Amino acid sequence: MAESVRNIKGIGEKTEKLLKRLKIETTDDLVHHYPRCYITYGEPIQICDVKQGERCSIYAQVASPIHLKAYGKRKLCTGLIADVTGQLFVRWFNMPYLKNTLMQGEYYVFVGTPIFKEGRLMLEQPECIPIEKYKKLMENYQPVYPLTAGLSNKALQKALNTVFKTYDLEDYLPDATREYYDLTGELEALREVHFPTNKESLQVAKKRIIFDEFFRFFAALEMVKEREEHSLNHYIISWNDEVDDFIKTLPYELTNGQKMALSEIRDDFAGTMTMNRLLQGDVGSGKTMVAMIAMYMAVTNGYQAALMAPTEVLAQQHYENFVKTFEHLGIKVGMLIHEGGGETCGESCLCFRGVSDGNWNPCFDSGFRVL
Repeated sequence: MAESVRNIKGIGEKTEKLLKRLKIETTDDLVHHYPRCYITYGEPIQICDVKQGERCSIYAQVASPIHLKAYGKRKLCTGLIADVTGQLFVRWFNMPYLKNTLMQGEYYVFVGTPIFKEGRLMLEQPECIPIEKYKKLMENYQPVYPLTAGLSNKALQKALNTVFKTYDLEDYLPDATREYYDLTGELEALREVHFPTNKESLQVAKKRIIFDEFFRFFAALEMVKEREEHSLNHYIISWNDEVDDFIKTLPYELTNGQKMALSEIRDDFAGTMTMNRLLQGDVGSGKTMVAMIAMYMAVTNGYQAALMAPTEVLAQQHYENFVKTFEHLGIKVGMLIHEGGGETCGESCLCFRGVSDGNWNPCFDSGFRVL
């Protein structure tokens, strides 16, 4: 049973609020907050092989004392690291304790992304890892999570580690189904995706997580479909002579695919259940024309029709096309765009009135809030 994240040891009010920003309020939310990527620790390279912008690991000696400077509230630690091939400047912000922990002459593996700044190549905020600890890290994948300001990756991992000590989950898939699709258990997959043991096990876990995402998505679609199939159609729309006459005025003959799609839409419009149909086709295959004819059917039956476009630019293109096609037939077309677009308040109010009194048939862009 899911618990509040506040019950996790080490999670206080501040961290609870930070997690809430990520929509993490329960232990279930937390274990389903997946890493966005993984960091691997490769074989260390020499300083002479360092390349700007490429994350790397360098086994090197602290070649100078670590100097600490203060810039107002900010503290800056700087120094040099070196191996047999050269030296590299390193610096850390707001980590003053490094002055007393990184001693000149000691060896570490420095991990970071070299940048070119202030006229030289340097490492900024690199990790400093003792070689023995680094060898163990080389065998692991380190998850990197989507975060919010004030919440660290380490804090999230610590919370997950605490949760998985007691977290339990009953797998919703029967054993036979898991065996058929060659899937690991749900709990094992969740644990592995957060704490990978090796590349192979991580891939097995990802396969199960992906399966679950698709399964739940298609299960939800089936539920919607079943509900819609039992929803009565209160607005019967029939094919009529006006629609036939409109199709005859088109400068080209409809394709067999368009005719088939329109035949199915016609049957749905005249049926007892509401239509819930996806029209699929390649770019330029004529989907918009099928939608236009279906909308014309609705209008000739005394109803209104609306077309929603994904962008304002596309909404404008559809609007101009629909005006050109329909206005000579006495059908008024209006366009509503989302707040902040080019439409004025007066134009919006006029269009709203036109829609509400039944005189206009609108084109929307997808950012518009239908009230």
